Amino acid sequence: MHDDLRRRALESKKTVSRKAKAKVDTNLSSGVSSPVGSRPNSAANSRAASRAGSAQPSDDEGSDSDETSFSMTSLDAALHGDTQGFTNQSWSDELSRRVENILGARKRRRLEEREQDLGLYTGILRHHFAADEIYSNLRNLCGAFLKAAGIEETQREAISALKALEITVLTDKSEDPFELCGQELKRFIERSEDQTVQAETIRALAIVTFLGAAGTDDLESTMDFFLEISESDGYNISADDSAEVVTAALESCSLLATEIDDLSDRSDEIVEAVMEQLESADPAVQVAAGEFIALLYEKSWRPTDPDEDEDIPEDVHTGIAASHLEAYPAYRRKDQLLSKLTALAKESSRSRSKTTRKTLHTNFSDIRQSVELPFVGPRYSNAIDQETSRKYGSKMAIRVDPQRKMIIDSWWKLSRLRMLQHVLGSGFMEHYELNDVVLETLPTSKDSFKEDNHQLKSNNGSPRFKQRQVVGFEDD
Repeated sequence: MHDDLRRRALESKKTVSRKAKAKVDTNLSSGVSSPVGSRPNSAANSRAASRAGSAQPSDDEGSDSDETSFSMTSLDAALHGDTQGFTNQSWSDELSRRVENILGARKRRRLEEREQDLGLYTGILRHHFAADEIYSNLRNLCGAFLKAAGIEETQREAISALKALEITVLTDKSEDPFELCGQELKRFIERSEDQTVQAETIRALAIVTFLGAAGTDDLESTMDFFLEISESDGYNISADDSAEVVTAALESCSLLATEIDDLSDRSDEIVEAVMEQLESADPAVQVAAGEFIALLYEKSWRPTDPDEDEDIPEDVHTGIAASHLEAYPAYRRKDQLLSKLTALAKESSRSRSKTTRKTLHTNFSDIRQSVELPFVGPRYSNAIDQETSRKYGSKMAIRVDPQRKMIIDSWWKLSRLRMLQHVLGSGFMEHYELNDVVLETLPTSKDSFKEDNHQLKSNNGSPRFKQRQVVGFEDD
């Protein structure tokens, strides 16, 4: 499989840079093999990538002492245009005008006008659930967005078109977005020469696959495409050593993996391949790789059934019967993985900024804990709440109304929530309340919420909160 992936990268119709070909030829001649098609010096290539600023600030930083601020990789830029000034009646009229412009003759609109149309369309759909308003034009709109993204006249127009496509299929997926857009988006990724556009197209392909894939084969095929991008450090799509592209590919792998029921036959080789990116010089790549690994470990365990499982072992940390049992080993060399995760959780190199070290400490402490105890999710705390005499448990949460917070206590929830954050920004609550696609993406149970007993008080003693505000969901 490893050699086959290298062959596909070199023999495809896609042009391969001389640098990439030379690196692969060197590896082949040396006889060294690497997991799932990754070049043996893939980690070194990632280390050569430009070092980005921290994309994962600590979730312990926030105004609420009892609530973890929801802050994750690529807090997505909001779109062009301000829709907040529209009244309940005017936004619908404005949307109709923008749809008419988008579907009209492209050559009749100047570039700046087209960009404004796309930005305002996306902003309106973010903050107003408009499935009924766009239903009759779904296919035509998706076609127009694909055309604008494919022409790629400017980076701004291409990305605006991709974001418009994402919010459209999340608003209404009835037209089978994967069949409609999947292959076209993959071609865009392979031929684009702009790495930022490639990264956004990767996310768009992940979203349409997640929402509209016909079955596991489509999900795995798209995930394999993203894995090849990560393993080749972007060389297979001529995005040489692009941390932006590799991060998007890894986060997209995580999203699709949440929808695949059984990865028991592939988990070991995937973890082996993704581990190489733990050596990246870019913290966003490292964290994305670590979170994907944590998700794969989470998927390798199953909830216990008291009626079927006898002699359930005790959790060594809690001294009580474990809530989950291992269904299959996620990775055969767990000791080596834990060694790498521990080193990252204690990163002390002065060649890296203080912010980057803090990012790695926070995230990899969580990831390491989940590899050791896959049934606990991100930001899990064993500390005792003095008021309840119970463990705090998961401290990552988002506010869904003034009295309640949704607990993000698993890696699959975090991955899906990141996708919703990317598409919806500060419009999350509008869609959480009205959009069935969002509710299907992030299903909840009675245990998903907890009451907020620490509401901020105004000067007169009454509860003070911001309506429709979700921690960490914001627009630029």
